[in-house]
Amino acid sequence: WSYGLLGEQERLLWARLSVFAGGCQEDAVTDVCSDPRLPVEQIAGLLGALVEKSILKRQLKDGSPPRFWLLDTLRQYGRARLSEFGEQATTQKRHFDWICGLGKIAGAWDARQAEIFHRMYLEQDNLWVALDFCLQHPSELEAGAELAHNLLAYWTAHGPFGDVRRVLASLIETTPEDNIPRARLLFVAAAMAISQNDYQASAALSEESLRIGTEVRDVEIVAWSLTLEALPRWINGDTAAAAEHVESALSLARPMRLEQAELNAMNTLCGILLAAGEVDRAVEVGEQGLTMSKDRGELWSRGYLLNFLAQAHWLRGDRWRGEMLARQAAAGNH
Repeated sequence: WSYGLLGEQERLLWARLSVFAGGCQEDAVTDVCSDPRLPVEQIAGLLGALVEKSILKRQLKDGSPPRFWLLDTLRQYGRARLSEFGEQATTQKRHFDWICGLGKIAGAWDARQAEIFHRMYLEQDNLWVALDFCLQHPSELEAGAELAHNLLAYWTAHGPFGDVRRVLASLIETTPEDNIPRARLLFVAAAMAISQNDYQASAALSEESLRIGTEVRDVEIVAWSLTLEALPRWINGDTAAAAEHVESALSLARPMRLEQAELNAMNTLCGILLAAGEVDRAVEVGEQGLTMSKDRGELWSRGYLLNFLAQAHWLRGDRWRGEMLARQAAAGNH
């Protein structure tokens, strides 16, 4: 009944909005739903019209831009209409590309990091839908692996680790063996396993990623895999082998200007050196990493580095500086 009272453009927008899960912001609607039939400049007015007609719900929260969402029954109805229009595949692809665009911002490790982590948290349901689309369309597996890589820091910070690991396992199972997308998925899965203290699984996953990266001669994969391989060794007390792995990762990442891999390796090496009792070297590496983090404007690695440096200065007897750095670590990652 409501659908029959709408104009053609309102009906079309309702149908296209059905690809979103958990709501969306206006910028997402513009990216996914606009085209010559729904011009960008008309999106805001059409959203307002659907809210006024009780098709869409609108919510303001925490100072964020308003979010719009369809009740489940209305979303299902819109999905059926989208299929009738013959636009389901193309609109889902645009939705997937939009999520990948957010992922690239998260993977940049720059001054937008805190903002994009919050945004990805809001878009968690949309992320699962996008990854499910990837699973159903093998041609998108390479983009899905890149998305997973870009979200490594976000997922490490926010999880949910069990759900992420299950999705990654499905993507790995679907991806052909011995190729770059599979290797990326493997080392991201290794990072998630570490986050759940599953060191045996992490070691196996990073070892397989390293094997593939070495065979295909992909320096970035090798650098990430070496760093992740170091973590179970560090936990098991073999700090010498762990440090050797990370040093090798740094020697690859630096000349190739793989700054995220380099920063992550310095972060890891700082912690390993601290655990090994090499406090002065830990401070040296940590300060280098801190400078790189500040230059980029990112906060995720900085929190770890500040924590390691706080411990190092505390062990040196400089309790005041140790406490100051620890407070900075907590404040930047609250």
